[in-house]
Amino acid sequence: MALLDVLDELSPSDRMRILAHAEPRKFVADELIIDECIENRTVHFIMDGEVRVGTKAPTMADADRFIVLATLGVGNVIGEMTFLTHGVTSARCTAIDNVSTLALDHRRLSELIQTEPALAARFYRSVAITLARRLITSNEHAAQVSWSID
Repeated sequence: MALLDVLDELSPSDRMRILAHAEPRKFVADELIIDECIENRTVHFIMDGEVRVGTKAPTMADADRFIVLATLGVGNVIGEMTFLTHGVTSARCTAIDNVSTLALDHRRLSELIQTEPALAARFYRSVAITLARRLITSNEHAAQVSWSID
């Protein structure tokens, strides 16, 4: 199995303990995995295929326009931000092609890491590193777009 980005910093036994609580899910091309502006309660570890992450345009004039923010594939995770914030989703995730995930309910993940403080620390550190890497990539992309507009 490929290392999953949000679990990169964990030991193999930590990864297996977390993934043992996940359930396999399958999605077909263009199927919605996570919608935007909802209370998502599932983390999905992408095992096969690619997922488009995007959002609606920020202005009413472009209300029907969908902006692709990222394409994620094997080893990536979606739904982790709502796990951290307990808020609503900020993006929509759809299958580009056939996608297989391991889906982990937020409640089960919370129960697991609450019972093991050391695992919790390692898990949250790994999530922070993953989100920092994504932010760096987004910033680089935004800078390239800005330069091409100038």
